[in-house]
Amino acid sequence: MAQAHYSPADKEYWEEFYSSGPGKSIYEWYAQWKDISHVVLPHIPSQGKILHVGCGNSQLVEQLTADPNCPGGLEFINTDTDRPVLEIMEARALKRSKDGSVGTTKCAGSVPFFGSAPVYPLPSGCRQCFAYLDCTDMSAVPTATMDMVLDKGTLDALLSTGKEEVGENASLELLAEEVVRVLKPGAYYFAVSRNDSDLIFPYFCAQPCVFETTAVRKAAGKASFSTVFIHSAKRLTRDEEDACGV
Repeated sequence: MAQAHYSPADKEYWEEFYSSGPGKSIYEWYAQWKDISHVVLPHIPSQGKILHVGCGNSQLVEQLTADPNCPGGLEFINTDTDRPVLEIMEARALKRSKDGSVGTTKCAGSVPFFGSAPVYPLPSGCRQCFAYLDCTDMSAVPTATMDMVLDKGTLDALLSTGKEEVGENASLELLAEEVVRVLKPGAYYFAVSRNDSDLIFPYFCAQPCVFETTAVRKAAGKASFSTVFIHSAKRLTRDEEDACGV
């Protein structure tokens, strides 16, 4: 079994996870949108592009855009390194557009940076597309072009190497560098994680950003609660960079 030989930090692990493992049906990591919306929603731009890294088969974007407080006109770029799960997500988006459950937003056209990727409608007049992209090498995405980056579990997957964490995870160093690079000045990266800031902050401290962590108590079943952490990295504006001597 692939999962017996690979860790979640390996692409091969996810091939089996989504083809015959727990991810064969919709698998929502850590939390629903309702659990984290009070932290993320105030920082969602009124318009622009939001990059969703390591989307898997999550319903995060669908839940977010169904929120009555979601701004209209956003464009979501859902990315992953597992091509089959991206195909499943596209089929789901196409079905929703055909059955009328997402309104009548026009979905023809392409998304910059990813050639002719089909674009599908979402609630609130938003749109989405799907693209193969490794979050540790997002050279296909130009610098300072994203209005937000969302991550629910991807950061943790890169940490799950099966080895002791000593602050030298090369993949996480690359993720931190890349997500901050693609953000517009003043824009936010949000990562939902089970790891606290003591483990995550060192990877972002060298980046031109303001890093914060919010602990969220999430409903788990009917009577118990668990805690997840929402890490945010706000890309410094040019004035802030000048003030800090960056």
